[in-house]
Amino acid sequence: MEYAYIALIAFTGIVALSNWRLALYLCLVVDVLRDPVRKLSENQPVWITIAGTVPWLLVMLRAFSQEQPELRAIFQRYPLVSRVLGLFIVALIPGFLLSCVNYSSGYVLAVIGAASYTGPFAGLALGYLFIENERSITRFFAAYIVLNSLMMIGTPLEFLHANIPGLGGIRMEWIRYRQGYIVDLISGFYRSPDVMGLHAAHIVMFGLILASRAKPAAAIAWLSLVFWGMGCILLCGRRKMIAIPLVFLVSYLALSNFHGSAKRVRTLTGVVIALILAAGVLILSDTGDQWTEYAEYASTTLSELPDRLNDNVLGGIFGSIQQSGLLGGGLGTGTQGRYYLAVQTGKNARGWQEDGLGRLILEVGVPGFILIFLAGVNLALSFRRSLQLVPRDSIVRDLQILLLGVVAGDLASFVVAHQHFSGDPVSALIVTLMGGAVLGAPRAWAIQNRHADGDREQSPLPHLV
Repeated sequence: MEYAYIALIAFTGIVALSNWRLALYLCLVVDVLRDPVRKLSENQPVWITIAGTVPWLLVMLRAFSQEQPELRAIFQRYPLVSRVLGLFIVALIPGFLLSCVNYSSGYVLAVIGAASYTGPFAGLALGYLFIENERSITRFFAAYIVLNSLMMIGTPLEFLHANIPGLGGIRMEWIRYRQGYIVDLISGFYRSPDVMGLHAAHIVMFGLILASRAKPAAAIAWLSLVFWGMGCILLCGRRKMIAIPLVFLVSYLALSNFHGSAKRVRTLTGVVIALILAAGVLILSDTGDQWTEYAEYASTTLSELPDRLNDNVLGGIFGSIQQSGLLGGGLGTGTQGRYYLAVQTGKNARGWQEDGLGRLILEVGVPGFILIFLAGVNLALSFRRSLQLVPRDSIVRDLQILLLGVVAGDLASFVVAHQHFSGDPVSALIVTLMGGAVLGAPRAWAIQNRHADGDREQSPLPHLV
């Protein structure tokens, strides 16, 4: 099985040499297979998970070498991107040096930490190049939904206590203790409830996007998979994953109010209302005491949000400053998976932070945190610039806003808990690929519009074109 997995990675690399866009779909296949392969392998080695990033690296190397002129055009179209990169690099340098100086083999820790921060920029560039037209993104969403929906079959099977190899977490059982009941967090065929819940949340968001743009019959099919994803989110027992689609919807409606089309907002709103009614039936359905416990726990997502933010996020920020000082403990000290490196950092740089902001404070310190915040502001301004380059009533503009909603949902999840991104480069790449597609959409719109104008000049029936 491991040899077949390696062969798939090698085949994806070979395909990337001739067609990196096609290879990107094979990367999705590798992504859904790596967890079950690892769980069914002897000793469940971590290299199987890490190897899943190799085909993505090969795709990016091929894309960046083949599309160099377009890659350089990013800085011409969005001058602030240069500032974003500069601020990020300056923010990482002190933490990098701290790790190299303070710890034995700390340079390894620093390199891993630096890669987790700079990798998303590669995802942005890949997304910028990937989007040729609207179908580029919708086909990617469709492939993602189908592959992960099939893999999600393990979620209800674990819930029903099926005795099937590959179900459950890796050497760990996740349990949430609540007053009066206990919630077993479900992983399915994925390696943890967080990873399963993240994929389920993406199924919901991507499915809503496709349903809002499809004909009625296809929309019903996509909504059925959205409903399937919602059920899996509840079973993962991770409320931050439940919040991702909620933030996506709120962000889409807010951005559409300023930058979008009211007609398209009404379309998605109608889809969401139907989905909320279906969700109510799902949560309130009497399918047994165990399901009721999951539904009750999920219902506390919003009611306990203030306490969660206060304890985890604010507690993580101030706790990190108290622990490591204003300059932090060094790059990589809070990155998920650092324990595999066996680098001793001491109690002043021990990475206990679950929230993303606390992790930033620990690794880059307060000055670095401020610089990264400024980099984020400049990136947001670049996103706004990309919206201004596309007509307000264009379907491409609406797609941009939907993609920004996806990024906002995942960003909110990162703020509360960073492990499923810092410990899994592929998860971060998929999110940043969406952000890069927002920046690349004006180029795709211009090409699409130019082709349409050419067709109109040649068409005897322009009103049908």
